[in-house]
Amino acid sequence: MIVLTVPAEEPVVLQGYIREDSTKYNGKPRITWNSVTGAKSYKVYRSLTGKAGTFFRISTITNTSLTNTSTEAGKTYYYKVRAVYADDSKGEFSNVVKLTT
Repeated sequence: MIVLTVPAEEPVVLQGYIREDSTKYNGKPRITWNSVTGAKSYKVYRSLTGKAGTFFRISTITNTSLTNTSTEAGKTYYYKVRAVYADDSKGEFSNVVKLTT
């Protein structure tokens, strides 16, 4: 008997897609990213301690941009995003973007 295995579908990676948007909301940082085919939402994470620091989820949204209104002037923040699909599986994390308010 011959058994064929089909490789699992690779997750769509947001790597390189997240970026700082020049648009600000009352001086607050805004990030944007390209939509991912099949994504039902996006989880946005933030860190205060650097690219390798501890990230905390700050939002789950269906848009492809986020204005972080809970920031303080003069502080540096790091953001990353991951797609969530209809079956609740998650894509890989995006690159990390550093923003100083």
